[in-house]
Amino acid sequence: MYIDAVPNRNSPPAVLLREAWREGQKTRKRTVANLSDWPPERIETFRRVLRDGSLVLLAESESAWNQTWHVPTAPDPPTGKQFIELVAK
Repeated sequence: MYIDAVPNRNSPPAVLLREAWREGQKTRKRTVANLSDWPPERIETFRRVLRDGSLVLLAESESAWNQTWHVPTAPDPPTGKQFIELVAK
């Protein structure tokens, strides 16, 4: 699977999740999902997951829990769990 950006004339490009395979000498592809309404950051993250095959989330890292996260503007720095919950909102 891969992400394909298909240009549209006067509109933003369509961002599609596609699957490709071969039938003899021909390459076939089908659209699995339209990702055009996703924000660019999410598309890029998904593209990395497809390319690398894995994604390590901060929430899944046990070393992130009960750690103090130093945010320069925060007077009371959040713990790892609080930071993850804040970002997830």
